[in-house]
Amino acid sequence: MVRSVIIALATLLVGTASGVASAEDTNQEFLLSASAAPLKLGIAGAIAIKIDVKPGFHWNDDYPAKLELTGAPDGVTLPKATLAQLAGDFKSETPTLVNVAVPAIAATRASGTITIDAHFSVCNERECRIKKATTTVQIVAQ
Repeated sequence: MVRSVIIALATLLVGTASGVASAEDTNQEFLLSASAAPLKLGIAGAIAIKIDVKPGFHWNDDYPAKLELTGAPDGVTLPKATLAQLAGDFKSETPTLVNVAVPAIAATRASGTITIDAHFSVCNERECRIKKATTTVQIVAQ
């Protein structure tokens, strides 16, 4: 655990981590995606976020990964807009698949785009890499 964190931090400090990706990493190390079914007024729904780590890499369970969601349309509340792996918000299905469910509640009819910024780490046999990625999800409340 400590070794993974040290390697990840060292990778960040020497600047070998790749930059921001939009949905899919240019190095083909992961795919970040999000979806949401239409929200019903007054009933809790969810935004489903998935990080699919590509072959040759695995999810770093020891890194303090986090997701930040911004831009919820007026009338849509995200009770928890910042989620953290170390707080138990992430569900690692396998070493290469992570799911996060973000609660969303609509008080009025609304639609808009929510931006999701992800900060996490993936590892291979030699190193761990710090990753940043951004994607969006369309929200419709009816």
